[in-house]
Amino acid sequence: MTTLGYALGVMAVPRVGSRLASFIGLSEVLFALGFAWLLLGETPAPIQFIGGALLLAGVVLVRMDAAEVDAVSVPADPSLPVPTLPVPSAGEGGSGTR
Repeated sequence: MTTLGYALGVMAVPRVGSRLASFIGLSEVLFALGFAWLLLGETPAPIQFIGGALLLAGVVLVRMDAAEVDAVSVPADPSLPVPTLPVPSAGEGGSGTR
């Protein structure tokens, strides 16, 4: 079961981006805290609630920044030609033999 979760996480990184994936990975701590609270009855300390709120705020800020960057970037038009550099022939400078 762990292998499936790890594989899905690896496949998700290209879809959400590495920056957002790193912050989402930190949410594992929040889920562990929630399960410990529900299943084991370990009540979190107030500082843990503050840390969780800061983590969630960070995820939201990173996501908002990523959306802003996506809106600013211009998508590539596949119909436009790709600029290429000419390849020098053997007679034009370069490292050809004399």
